[in-house]
Amino acid sequence: MVIETHSYKAEISELMNLIINTFYSEKDIFLRELISNASDALDKKRIHILQSEKAVDDELSIKIKVSKENSSILIEDNGIGMSEEDLINNLGKIAKSGTKTFLNSMKNKSDNNFIGQFGVGFYSAFLVANSIQITTKKINSDKVYKWKSTLTAIEQYTIEEIDNDDDDFKSGTKIELQLNENEYKYLDNELIKTIINKHSQYIQYPLYLFELKKHNSSADEEGLEEEDIEEDIEEDIEENVEEKEDVKEKEEEVEEKEDVEDVEDVEEKEDVEEKEEEVEEKEDVRRC
Repeated sequence: MVIETHSYKAEISELMNLIINTFYSEKDIFLRELISNASDALDKKRIHILQSEKAVDDELSIKIKVSKENSSILIEDNGIGMSEEDLINNLGKIAKSGTKTFLNSMKNKSDNNFIGQFGVGFYSAFLVANSIQITTKKINSDKVYKWKSTLTAIEQYTIEEIDNDDDDFKSGTKIELQLNENEYKYLDNELIKTIINKHSQYIQYPLYLFELKKHNSSADEEGLEEEDIEEDIEEDIEENVEEKEDVKEKEEEVEEKEDVEDVEDVEEKEDVEEKEEEVEEKEDVRRC
């Protein structure tokens, strides 16, 4: 297959240099932006299906796969997907009016929400990644494309038509981030969950988190260990409830023991009183 090299439009190059070399101390927002884009792609597919009156053949969802072995994060959706033209139009230039105004404003802003307002949130991925690769297939198309851009060649990107080696890949987009060495903290699933719960809790589609691990039996074969974020949250809630129930049971046991002790104390007092009464009666009898 032929690899085509394209140059970014001037405003994109300027935008990427701004993102890489200036602000944004809170880099977590890269995940928020990529999940938001995936959600938009699922919305478009759902609308397309409704308009074509076709049945949904699989669950619309977003999958995040973390590989410590490869130092990478994959954000995958089975949404509308992109054609070669879409890749050029959506990722090669800012498809908005007022581009210069946006760039000038961006130089003076450090607001975490600002980068998403002009539809350029995808590029925030370069806050943590030195290389980004996209594999995408548009709905009702047989063609699969691979888009790639790196920090070492920041002025350009490549597009290549590739074979579809996954029969289950009917439509959608896979974005693989090769992380910078100083951003390996994002390979921690717990941190990923925290970011999702903070920034993407209102996404209406299921979010699944995977950790990619190599099997001991084969160095070339990778296995998937699935973690459903929603299930994990429910498990945490259940654990808290169980802990509270255990505490309550223990409190009740303590109360029961205290009650028993109280009863024993009362009985002892009654015994003492009875003995005292007996002694008094004996004394009375002697007097008589």
